[in-house]
Amino acid sequence: MTTSRNAIGAVVEVKGTRILLNLEEAMRSYVSSGYEGVSEVGQPMDLFVIDGGANSIVCRVEEIFFAEPKRMDKNDAPLRQMSAIVIGSLSAKEGGDIDFSDQSWKLPALGSKAYPLIQKEMEAVITRRDAKDGIVLGVDAKSEQIDVFVDLNDFLARHVAVLGSTGQGKTNFISRIAQMIVAQNQKSRLVIFDINGEYAAAFQDNGSGANNETPGPLIKVTKIGRSPEDSPDDSVKYQRIPYYALGRQGIIRLLMPSDKTQLPALRFALEHLAYVESSGEDHAVWPINKENKNQKLRDDGSPNQQTAKYAEEARNLLIQARESQEQNTFDKWPPFSAIGCLCAEWACLKQDRSGWTRDAFHYSNIRPMIARIDALVSDGRFQEVIDISGEQEFCARGADNKNISMGESTKALTEEIFGKIDQKDGHWNVHIIDLSSVATDLMPYVAGPLLEAYADELFSRGPGKTHPTLLVLEEAHHYLTHQVADDGGNSTLAYERLAKEGRKFNLSLMLSTQRPSELSSSVLSQCGTWCVMRLTNESDLRILQSASDSSDKYSFSRVSSLTRGYAYVFGNGISTPQIIKTSLADPQPDSKDASFSEKWKGGKMSPSPSRTD
Repeated sequence: MTTSRNAIGAVVEVKGTRILLNLEEAMRSYVSSGYEGVSEVGQPMDLFVIDGGANSIVCRVEEIFFAEPKRMDKNDAPLRQMSAIVIGSLSAKEGGDIDFSDQSWKLPALGSKAYPLIQKEMEAVITRRDAKDGIVLGVDAKSEQIDVFVDLNDFLARHVAVLGSTGQGKTNFISRIAQMIVAQNQKSRLVIFDINGEYAAAFQDNGSGANNETPGPLIKVTKIGRSPEDSPDDSVKYQRIPYYALGRQGIIRLLMPSDKTQLPALRFALEHLAYVESSGEDHAVWPINKENKNQKLRDDGSPNQQTAKYAEEARNLLIQARESQEQNTFDKWPPFSAIGCLCAEWACLKQDRSGWTRDAFHYSNIRPMIARIDALVSDGRFQEVIDISGEQEFCARGADNKNISMGESTKALTEEIFGKIDQKDGHWNVHIIDLSSVATDLMPYVAGPLLEAYADELFSRGPGKTHPTLLVLEEAHHYLTHQVADDGGNSTLAYERLAKEGRKFNLSLMLSTQRPSELSSSVLSQCGTWCVMRLTNESDLRILQSASDSSDKYSFSRVSSLTRGYAYVFGNGISTPQIIKTSLADPQPDSKDASFSEKWKGGKMSPSPSRTD
C-alpha cells in the first residue's frame, strides 16, 4: 500500500510500542508529501504508517527533533529524528477498502520505511464506518474534513465524561449528541439533569418533518420547585418532590447519618414512619388512631420521667403495629419532622431503677442529625423544592392496597422522572429535569437523593429489565461528591454503583463538569470515553493523565491550550485519541456569553468619571 509514496524516514530503534525514526535528508522543518492529498506530518499527534508487509503499522508522532551540531565539520550531519508510538495497523479488504485495528502488538522491524497517510487511510483510522449505528462527534481538527464517527454502543456502554472549563462548549456538545441520538432512534430515552436551565431551548423544535408528516421525538420538561402563580409556559411542569418518595436510600443520603449511632436510629424511624401522625404544630408524634394522645414521641430529649414512660409505650405500640401490619386509615404521611422524633426516642430512651428516662449521653449522639432535620424544616429554599408536609402526591399503597408504602411511593416518583420499565408508544424520548431553581448549596440534598432513589429502584428491578437509558448529569461536581458523616465516615453513595454496574441495568451515564478533581473518583474511574475541552487546573489535568495509559504526555499538554469548540477525545468509544472540532447544535441551547458591550452602550458616557470619596 505504500510503494507509490516517498518515504519520510526509517526505523532505527524499537522500545516496546515506542519507536525512533531517522528522517530522510530532504526533510527539514516539516515532513510532507503531495501524493493523493496526503496530510503533512510535522507536529505531535500527527499520524503516519510504517511498511510491515501484509499490514501497515500506524503510529502517532510524540516528538520531532531538529538540531544542528554546535560545531560543524565536513563529517557532521544535522540531527533529524522523530519519536512515535504504535497505535494499530491497517490491512486491505476485498473491494479496495481498508480496515483499521487498534491492537498495538504488531511492531516494525529495524530499517522499515515510514510514509505519510493517504486520505483513505486517514479516514479508516479516524472514523468508524463499519459501525452499524453511530453518531458524528465532530471533524478532525487538522483537516476539518473527516468526520469522527463513533459506534453508539461502544460510545455509551462504558459511560462518557465531558470535561472542560466554563464557556468551552460542553453544553453545546452534549446537546448536539442528544439531538443526533433522538433523531436516529425512535425509542431513545434520555434524562438530563439541567443545572442552569439551558437544554430546553435545544429541543424547542421537536424534530417534526415538513407539514408534521414525520413525528419528532417527545420532549418533557420538569422544573423542580414550586410553581409560580404567573408562570407563562404551560409546556413546563413544576414539581416539588415529597420527602417520603425519596425512599430509604434517598433520605439516608439526605441526612448523612453516622454509621454507629445515627444510622440504626434512622432505620428505625423509616420503618415506623407510616405508623405515626402529627399535628405539625409541635415537635411530637403519636401512634396512628390511638385515643391516648399522651403517648407521644419527641425530638427534644427532655428528661421528664412521665413523658419518657409514655414515649416507651408509644414506641412499643409502633413496633406491634408494624409487626402485625395493622391497617392504617390515614391517607397521607406525617411531616418530615416526624423522622427526628422517632430517631430521638429510639436512641435515648432507657429504663433504670427509677423508671423510663431519656439518657442525655445517647441523645447527644443523635442530636447532630436532629439539628440537620430542624435546619431543613426551617429552610424556606429547601421547602421550595422538597415537600416536607407529607401530602398525597406520589403517595402509593402496597400490594395489599391497605398501608401506604415508601417503596411504592419511590417507584411512582422514579417512574415519573426516569421512566418506566418499558418504552411504550407516547412515552417521552427526552426528559429535562430543570434544577435551576435549586440553590447551589442545596444541590447535594436534592439531586443526590434523587439519584439514590433511582439507583434503589433500578437495582430492585434486576439486570436488563429497564429500557436502555442515557442519564446526562450536568455540572456533576455539585452533587457527585463524598459527604462526610458525623463519625468521619462517608455517607452511603448508591449512585457510585450506578457507575460501576449501570451497564448491567441498561443505564449509561454522561458526566459533565468543570472540575473533575472534585468528582467522586469511583464514578470517574468507570468512564470509558473522555471528551476533554480546555482545562488548566493542575489537579484536573492529573485526573486526565491517570485515566489513560495509551496517550502521550504531549497530548495532555495540548488540553490547556485548546480553543473554544475543540476537544481531545480518547477512550473505548473512539478508535484512536485525537483532537476534534465539535459541531454546533441546531437549535442551540440557551448557553450564550453575556454581551457586555451591547448592553453597556445604552447609557451616555459622562465627560469624566465621577469620584466617590
